[in-house]
Amino acid sequence: MTITYRFYEQLEDLQAQYAFWEKITRDLPYAWKLTTSPGEFNKQEEFSPKSRYFAFDRDTLVGYMSFTGSGGMVSLGYPWVLRGYEGEVQEELFNKVYNFAASEEYGANMMVQRFRKQWDNQIQFFLDKGFTIASRSPIIGKTLSQEDGFQSLLPYEVGSSFSFEAWKSLIQNNGDITTEEVDMMETYFRSIQFDFSVVYKEENKTIAYAGVTIRPDTKYSEVIALAIHSDYTKELKNVMRAIEEETKKRNVQTLSIAEGNLPEQAELHELGYKPLTEDVFVMKELK
Repeated sequence: MTITYRFYEQLEDLQAQYAFWEKITRDLPYAWKLTTSPGEFNKQEEFSPKSRYFAFDRDTLVGYMSFTGSGGMVSLGYPWVLRGYEGEVQEELFNKVYNFAASEEYGANMMVQRFRKQWDNQIQFFLDKGFTIASRSPIIGKTLSQEDGFQSLLPYEVGSSFSFEAWKSLIQNNGDITTEEVDMMETYFRSIQFDFSVVYKEENKTIAYAGVTIRPDTKYSEVIALAIHSDYTKELKNVMRAIEEETKKRNVQTLSIAEGNLPEQAELHELGYKPLTEDVFVMKELK
């Protein structure tokens, strides 16, 4: 087995990276829908072809590793490889990408990444490389049943895209966010491929707004963005019922939401939501 390696060369490499990630994460528990962060990074001044490294066995892509970044902060990807190529290939991918990110040429001073709690191999790989667990963010969810029969008592409309302004106006009305956090969330949401949004109204007043993603190959869905007017937090259950109905129409089997996206002291146990997984954030500061 002769493995060859090369850096990023053309847009087709990015498409191959996307397809490889979807394939390799399909069997991982609660893997999120592909984001467009790598494509967004392509447009940034900080982008370098050396931020992406690919491994080939003859003409077959068998692994890759990449990072995205802004300033000194780097989101360092995992060295994804096909089964049977673990070990040496992963080490080569990691060393090449990590060393470039940490070099004076690029100048990263902090590296971060997130995994789901059940991704033991990926988490342990980073811990073995000197990363530490910085935080954990609980995610709750439920298996949807066609027999649930829940109906939202709130009028709502479904959109095919996500409006950051609609979400922001509700969040800012509640006074829950700083200008810096707004900017950070706008950057994050820009990388999300939302499948639909739901806006809730009472007497023509917008009281809640949500953005939802679906991973069709695993039938897993996440409520990525949720904002509820502070005077209407009691309507959370109706908001979630509407989302459940809309995701069931789209063949979803599991629906989840990060606890951090819920209003303070809100809970969804009555609707059958239970602890599902966690976002585990790892980090490493470079001296």
